[in-house]
Amino acid sequence: MGDVQGSQVVIGDHTTVQTSAGTKVTVLQVGERPVPRLRPLPISRRPSAVEALGREEELELIAAARAGGPVQLYAPDGAGKTSLLKFAALRTLPPAEGVVFESARHRSLDEIQAGLYAAFWECDIPFIPAPSQFNDFLADREALLILDDCALDRDELESLLERLPRCTVVLASQERTLWSPGTAQRLADLDPVAAIGLLERELGRSLDPDEREVAEAIVARLGGNPQALVETAALIEDGRSSLRELADDPAALERRFDPSALTDSQRRILVVLSALDGAALGVEHVAAVARVDEAGEALRDLERRGWAKAGSPRYRSTRPLPPDAVESSPGEIAKPLLGHLTAWSGKAKPRAVADEAEAIERALELGAAAERWEETLALALAAERGLTVAGAWSSCRRVLRIGLRAATQVGRKSTAAYVLHQLGSQSLCLGNRAEAAEQLTEALQIREYLGEQKAAELTRHNLRQLEGGGDGGDTGDRGGDGPPRPRMAIALTVLAVVAGLVGALVLAGGDDRNVANPGSRTSPTDSITTPDLPVGADPAIEIYGPEEGATLEVGDELNASFDCFPAEDAEIDSCEGLVDGARVSNGDPLDMSAGDHKLVVTAVDDKGHESTGEASYSVSDSGHPTPVDKDPPEISIVSPADERQYVLGESVRAEYNCTDDGSGVATCSGDLEKGASINTKIEGTAEFTVTAIDSAGNKTTETVHYEVVAPEEVVSPDEVAPSDGAVPPEEEQIPPEEEGTDGA
Repeated sequence: MGDVQGSQVVIGDHTTVQTSAGTKVTVLQVGERPVPRLRPLPISRRPSAVEALGREEELELIAAARAGGPVQLYAPDGAGKTSLLKFAALRTLPPAEGVVFESARHRSLDEIQAGLYAAFWECDIPFIPAPSQFNDFLADREALLILDDCALDRDELESLLERLPRCTVVLASQERTLWSPGTAQRLADLDPVAAIGLLERELGRSLDPDEREVAEAIVARLGGNPQALVETAALIEDGRSSLRELADDPAALERRFDPSALTDSQRRILVVLSALDGAALGVEHVAAVARVDEAGEALRDLERRGWAKAGSPRYRSTRPLPPDAVESSPGEIAKPLLGHLTAWSGKAKPRAVADEAEAIERALELGAAAERWEETLALALAAERGLTVAGAWSSCRRVLRIGLRAATQVGRKSTAAYVLHQLGSQSLCLGNRAEAAEQLTEALQIREYLGEQKAAELTRHNLRQLEGGGDGGDTGDRGGDGPPRPRMAIALTVLAVVAGLVGALVLAGGDDRNVANPGSRTSPTDSITTPDLPVGADPAIEIYGPEEGATLEVGDELNASFDCFPAEDAEIDSCEGLVDGARVSNGDPLDMSAGDHKLVVTAVDDKGHESTGEASYSVSDSGHPTPVDKDPPEISIVSPADERQYVLGESVRAEYNCTDDGSGVATCSGDLEKGASINTKIEGTAEFTVTAIDSAGNKTTETVHYEVVAPEEVVSPDEVAPSDGAVPPEEEQIPPEEEGTDGA
């Protein structure tokens, strides 16, 4: 079953249990950690493979690899790295504890280590070591480890090898990253004899002397590239060309890339894979999204022709379709892709969800780019649970951060609190104590603000665990009996949570039904004061649009805008509107037919208390409609500047303005208040978003991207000169006074 509700996983020295309000983390006491046991030795995790023709030198190099002397083979896609490593896994005599072949594609250092741990160890209680504990389980192993498509950088690879001092490690990658003791060799193309042999194997027959001479000319033209030879064999086998024609007409080789030879099913498959931009997707998911029953057979043929590459049982595109051959844009593919993966992730086993992490992440990026925030949020929440239980930490964090952005866009504060709680719980388990304190504290602020008492207590419980020890890492600032005081501002987790919970998170409005608290809703925008209702009071209702007594014209456009607020000891169960008896949700278009209309909003809380509010409006058909402001407000983000580098520790303050020449700015809010300090204490890329809404309800969102780098990484002095809003680190300036009114 895919549901992980109640699932227990021990992560390092923490036991975790999944609940509807998030992960409950408890620090284990001495002696409580489960004790894994070695699987029966020798381990034999070898793939099926065919002979690697013409690779005798490389096979000898792999056979000569020893503990402390790793071997890396690197080359671009199409050079035959995977085939070579698979054959080597079958032919090479392994050390005493066996051989483990692993695909490391799209896997972080921690995820690769977790996979190796799982290959050697098993436990009665699901257990995943914390990052600092992998050495305890891997240092004494003596096996042949073959890692295909390993994209770890130099430092990460050295860290991995240090944890495997007694293992023989062989890996393949696109670029060289092995610079420590060992051998790194670029995988060359095949020599002519081996290339002819590969062509014959793919054709399924031997070439006669006349054909061989022609084939040699073709091989010379292709340079002995294995993938190009496979594609050429497919061209001949399918009857689209002959050996003689390919030799006489060099342009005939380009028929390998002819999209007109594709079937309709293959074309639909490639549209899906192309939208994923190189991310691999399982066959069953390709079949569902592309609506192709026999997708497996079609994908195998596409691989033979060079349009796709297998990473069984997943495929990814290797060659984009020409624009004139694509009927659907990536944005159009996003909807069915998000919907399918959401439904599947809710039922699949955690390990299966982790195996599709690459495609899930890319689907979320597609959804965000297409502004399909509801579908994006749904997939993030559905996939997060499986990734958490499977221990796919890096992927899980990326998914949660996109989910947090989506929750912000649709105004789901309760869901944002849930996501922050999950991020903080993971940080706690992984020993990132300051980060955990920051994220959990922000989650607690929202949950207390919304009155989600049970969810808030769960977050308080996890915060208390920060006092119970951990796996190392930053211990934060300790003081009193409370948790460590947060001191690390995580740019992607702030998102308008602090500073009174204003900004984009509340601007988007909308129903806030979610796994953390199905009954909670958003509060009004930051220009409205939330009613302070005493215990036991009936819910309060605010109707922002239409205004009572408003007179409109046929052809005008106006959406219903309202919200409901519970008493101190209650939560809203329902907040629904009716216009002339027809149901209207918050944000839905109002009835703009000629005549008198009334919006009636009814609120019911979980105590059974009920309230109603109403606003009447009339629509005239005079033929002279009142001009309606349909132009969105404009936003100018001065600081942080887009595509700008800032030096680590540089003082940068948020500066932005919103203007509207029509109805005027109603709200203007960024991830941080104006004048607030931008976090530059952490290296890496980040983004800053400002959202503006005018009085007619038109909305604009602008996002800038910037990078925080160490001083020695700055490309040129000009790039790090202080911009407007940036203050040199050695100076301390008073934020400038705001001028004018822009609705902030």
